[in-house]
Amino acid sequence: MYCRTCGTSNSDTSNYCMHDGTALSKKEYQTKLQLVKKDAAFCSKCGHKTADIENYCSSCGNVLHTYEKATSDSLGKAASSFTMKESTQLPTFHWPKFELSFLKNALIPAIGAFVIMLLLNLAVSNSTESFYTDLMKDFPEEADFEMLIHELSEELDTNIKKPDPLYGFTDSVMQSHLIAPHFETSVKGVIDEDEGSFKVKFSLSFMLIIFIFIPIIATLIAGIIYGQRHKEASIPTRLYSALCIGLIYGLFLSIFSLFSGFSYDLNLVSEGDKINIEAATSYSFIKSFILAAILGTIFSFVGTLFAVNYRHFTRTLAETVPYGQVIHQSFSTFVRGLILSIAIGIAFIISKANELKENVLFMEFADLGPLTALIEKANTLSLMLGTQIGSTLWGMVHFTPLTLKVANDDENIDIAYSLFSGLELGSVPDYSDFLFDSIRLEGLGTSFTVKLLVMIPTLLFVWSGYKIAKSGQFSFVSIALYSAIYSLLVLALGSLSLLSVDFSMIQSASEYGDKASFYLGMGALGLFIRSFIFSYLVTFASGFITKLKG
Repeated sequence: MYCRTCGTSNSDTSNYCMHDGTALSKKEYQTKLQLVKKDAAFCSKCGHKTADIENYCSSCGNVLHTYEKATSDSLGKAASSFTMKESTQLPTFHWPKFELSFLKNALIPAIGAFVIMLLLNLAVSNSTESFYTDLMKDFPEEADFEMLIHELSEELDTNIKKPDPLYGFTDSVMQSHLIAPHFETSVKGVIDEDEGSFKVKFSLSFMLIIFIFIPIIATLIAGIIYGQRHKEASIPTRLYSALCIGLIYGLFLSIFSLFSGFSYDLNLVSEGDKINIEAATSYSFIKSFILAAILGTIFSFVGTLFAVNYRHFTRTLAETVPYGQVIHQSFSTFVRGLILSIAIGIAFIISKANELKENVLFMEFADLGPLTALIEKANTLSLMLGTQIGSTLWGMVHFTPLTLKVANDDENIDIAYSLFSGLELGSVPDYSDFLFDSIRLEGLGTSFTVKLLVMIPTLLFVWSGYKIAKSGQFSFVSIALYSAIYSLLVLALGSLSLLSVDFSMIQSASEYGDKASFYLGMGALGLFIRSFIFSYLVTFASGFITKLKG
């Protein structure tokens, strides 16, 4: 039993919260006792005359009423204002006034979260660099970038500085917070007395899902630190403090974004020819603040609940906030389903990796080059790719197809892939029809085993409907709220899984522009609507049946 004021877990035999003394409501007492007013016109202790509206004697304070065991008939009489019935009223709480002390108390946890995030990203960045170095060892020496720079410097008789790594520590930090890089390069100069220039812009929106756990872990720890230091804080106070942690954390990251990215400036002069090359990668200041503040607020708040009850942290909301059981069930359904889906994705990738290893055993005499390093890192890659595939799969089991769109000046490609109907062609080039026809004949993604994956969210929705109905919070509105929260979580996950590339090149001399775009993901609106309808229908049916059975 959880206290509706502070969320502290108490034993089932407790009448009052052991932390703040709040009375703990118990159905067995609420439904079995009724208040009975005595009919006597005089006080039985001092004989003073009493009125019907008095519960206590105005002369001596003697109690003029008593409690008796309620019968089934008396409990059903709505006319009796003294009958105590089982209440299904939602818990309520009052929002405290915002104070500057919230910001003060959030400062240390926010700083701690940012430092932990930097350290985790530093470890990931070093590991990635080490993996890349091992991979490049198997490439021929002609592909050595440093050697190419040296040879070009000698040929042009000039000193060409080596550029910094295109992807480094700062990029790891930004992309772990879902901040997409914007790359821009420009080339201009004079060659054989002909002046010209062109500019290339490139935007990439993609991240490995596993990396988002870096800021999640950091802000969770921040919330736990706050929760341990302020155990007496109410749910609204914890929410205010989590918002302050998120805002401070977002401010730190937005400032960090100003020093993130890559820049390179090169000037080449040879026999009257001049070439200037500028390249830079940048990140949005505003987007950095908003996304980091959202991540920081949500997961630091979860951390404050974790400090109260680490086993069932969102269950604390069930008896402390309006629709608390609904919020708890929507979050739990999403987390449980995502974990199962990622486990399936990792198992699938590991099985394919083992098949590849077995095939390589028969090719020991062959020079596999970089493939050897990839095979040696199979476990790490399986974890990363399995998490990515599992996250995408969780969106697709809500009857949402994975869409591929490629567009340029000459042709467009539009393909949809569903776990239930397979490959669906929108517009494709004529020369590629045979390829997609062969894929369709193989029945890609339409096997009965794949379709059974829809049972995972179905069973989770059934369980949620049962628990919501048992809590007394079942209604059209509560199930709609459940589905809305759950669908927003699925939508957020879908946005993490997409791959989007925008490319443009403008050549000033001919005023010619070339644009291209690539998109692989699930449509945001379709994903939200499908997951909302799916979750609402199954959860409502489960709750309705539970209510009918009593």
